[in-house]
Amino acid sequence: MSTKNRVWRQAALAVVLLVSGCTSSTDEPAPSASTPNPFASLEHQVQLFLDEGAVAAVVQIRWPKGEWSRAYGVRDLETRTPAQPTDRAAVASVTKTVTAVAVLKLVDDNLIGLDDPVNDVIPGFTTSLTPPAPITVRQLLSHTSGMPEVTDALPKDVDFRPVLAQTLTMERGLQLAGTLPWSSDDVGAFKYSNTNYLALGLLIQTLRDKPIVHVLQEEVLGPLGLKNTSLDRIDPHETGILHGYVTLRGELVVLTRDVDR
Repeated sequence: MSTKNRVWRQAALAVVLLVSGCTSSTDEPAPSASTPNPFASLEHQVQLFLDEGAVAAVVQIRWPKGEWSRAYGVRDLETRTPAQPTDRAAVASVTKTVTAVAVLKLVDDNLIGLDDPVNDVIPGFTTSLTPPAPITVRQLLSHTSGMPEVTDALPKDVDFRPVLAQTLTMERGLQLAGTLPWSSDDVGAFKYSNTNYLALGLLIQTLRDKPIVHVLQEEVLGPLGLKNTSLDRIDPHETGILHGYVTLRGELVVLTRDVDR
């Protein structure tokens, strides 16, 4: 199994059906004779995750008349404190959803069109990358730009700890992706690439003339009432954080550092 796969399988897993921090609830459905536990299938799936090495799982389901929240596993392997439904986990690629909303607000505000090219709008787009054609906002949003994947340009050394200690800025991400070939044949075809959303982040910053952290907070997270969701740096020693781990050369490495939450 590759190191990358071990990282994902052994990292703390959060199953959240709402982007905001999960909250515990006592509004659980009353068990019936026909369905002793209506969430048995879901709990079985969570147990499979834990059996595969996940440190923790947090689940929340909401419907018009109530909600159901549960936490499984532990926050960290040092204290083995039981995980709680209100614990936080790295939001990871859910950031793309929030970013897409902010981009569509740019379109609504007539600051740019979905089919407008971004080559000369995003700082460093043509100097850091070598786009083989005009690339549109729509193509970045839908992963059809053909842009190289930034993670493919990261060091392949088995010891990934130096990478964890570094902050990958959006600008640096474009530079790294620019070291890889960008074929014209890939433009227009679906090809998932995190670099698309690094570019969109720079687009938001440029057109709003403020840091993307502030834009997302003001335009998406704040209006939605996502009080426990942010892009600020956090202290990994703060309580209520789910930690992830991987074994590297016989040593347990904590993946949860000063990460975005």
